[in-house]
Amino acid sequence: MGIILVCIVVKNLSYQEIVSGISSIGAKYWAYALALSAATYASMAIRWWQIINRRGLEDFRKYFSGYLRASFFNFFTPASLGSDVYRVVDLKKDGIKDSVIAKALIKERCLGIYAHLVYLCLATIFVWDVIGTNAPPATNIAILLVCTVILIIGLAAKNIKVCRLHMVNSYIAQLPLRIRRRVLFLESLNISDFALPLDWDLQITTAIGVVTWTLAIYTLSISVDLGLSYREIVVASIITEFSRLIPISAQGIGVREAAFLYAAGWFGGNAEKSYVIAMVYYGIHSIILCVNGLLGMVIEKKNSMSDRLSIKEPQTTKYKGISAFYFNKILRAVIHMANLNTTDLKALDYGCGNGQLKKLSKNKNIIGYDIHEGYSEIKDWSKVNFQIFIAVEVLCVMRKEEIESVLNKLREKQGLQTLVIATSRLTWINKLGMKVLRRREAHDLVITEPKLERKILSKYCHLIDEKSVFGLCDIRKYEMKEE
Repeated sequence: MGIILVCIVVKNLSYQEIVSGISSIGAKYWAYALALSAATYASMAIRWWQIINRRGLEDFRKYFSGYLRASFFNFFTPASLGSDVYRVVDLKKDGIKDSVIAKALIKERCLGIYAHLVYLCLATIFVWDVIGTNAPPATNIAILLVCTVILIIGLAAKNIKVCRLHMVNSYIAQLPLRIRRRVLFLESLNISDFALPLDWDLQITTAIGVVTWTLAIYTLSISVDLGLSYREIVVASIITEFSRLIPISAQGIGVREAAFLYAAGWFGGNAEKSYVIAMVYYGIHSIILCVNGLLGMVIEKKNSMSDRLSIKEPQTTKYKGISAFYFNKILRAVIHMANLNTTDLKALDYGCGNGQLKKLSKNKNIIGYDIHEGYSEIKDWSKVNFQIFIAVEVLCVMRKEEIESVLNKLREKQGLQTLVIATSRLTWINKLGMKVLRRREAHDLVITEPKLERKILSKYCHLIDEKSVFGLCDIRKYEMKEE
């Protein structure tokens, strides 16, 4: 459909002038337009987070990157619907209620529409005296009146606190039950949800988005010497943007070019140059959408790593070759230090992973605990009695306060005799070994450095014995200090 609309638009235009217009755009104007378009989406992503933040969702990176990823789907869909659908799916994964999602999306749409109307009103007033014969004053007055009426309705709706959408609710009540269950969130909507938001932070970020977007188009108009002022470009651009809400083609292809050509023509803009501006800008817009998708994925990947750090997911990799030999050497040194092969005392393997310590030891009274339930033999280690506490390269992936919490619980244990702690030194030799053995992720989860870990342990424990494994890992034996 979009291709057909484009063909209709260019049918009566000069192909040579279009090519000439495109070639006249210098590299710096491309760069300016790209930078301004990127700034537009950055401000819109911040605005989305501001809206979500008001509903108790505070993770900036998560929802900022979520918006960028969502915007990529506008590349394929009309009226920016792809972005809305993606965000609905993304937020539902977090268990957020449908009503909360619907209100957030409605507020974002209303913010955008009202901001465009305000900017259109201001621009229309300022270009009052420059409208030519092709656009009589009546057109200007009509635009101003329509915008004013919509804004007044938006302000009035703000004061309607509890006014349900009775027509919507009545329609929902007539739907089959299986369909009704999917749209019940609509029953929670009020007229005030569609009101003009007066939050200043939201208004500022929205205004930044509108200004950078129109400046990008104005930059291109300068490069092709269209001859229109910034205020005239604002009017033409906003009218074009509203035309893109008509869900005819992906990104409004064909509709947007025709709308901008027509609106720019009000002010005497050359048809071919107007078409070039619309085509080039929305080409840049498409590039930014693709970049948004990639950038959003990169940020999300970093978020995932941060999430693993926050929940301290254990390293449960199956070691092979030299790595397996090294890791088993550490475990055997721990077994020897704790005398596990010569005693029947109960031992807790804190952060047991796949239970390799228990497999290597002759002591069958080893209890495995891990925050990953699939590996853990118990749910709450603090409720289990044991005499030996073992932690093999586990405390390093915990924060200082978390380590202290564990030690305080150990201090309350009756009959606890020994703590055996294995800690990687994290020296340059360790890092070189990671690269040689292709285990670059080995220390990704480390939060507490070895020096700090030893300092915390010395505060709560007496050091009894210590041993090094290849100068890469230290095995230390402690006993708890009395309070």
